[in-house]
Amino acid sequence: MGGTSGYQVNNVAALHSQKIGNALRTIDTWHPQTEALGAIAVEPYGSVTSRGIACRQPKEKMDFYTLLDNWVIKGMKPDVGQQHYVMAVLIRGGVFGEKGE
Repeated sequence: MGGTSGYQVNNVAALHSQKIGNALRTIDTWHPQTEALGAIAVEPYGSVTSRGIACRQPKEKMDFYTLLDNWVIKGMKPDVGQQHYVMAVLIRGGVFGEKGE
């Protein structure tokens, strides 16, 4: 919490549930920039909003959609770390659609 005006409940420092949820899902240690950034939140493109970057860009073929398509549709099983990442995104949940071509 920065400054003197943090989030409080009954004059006691508190955390928003979103902060707790984000901390619980900050387990992606399989992304390409792990050495520099450490664990990041489980996101389809490895977004780190505080830094304005995406650690899993499609051009690097390490994003959720590329890994999932290659694994499920093409039978190209990723290494164990990327399997953990794909499963973590699925467990986290979200809306996954297929783009029309």
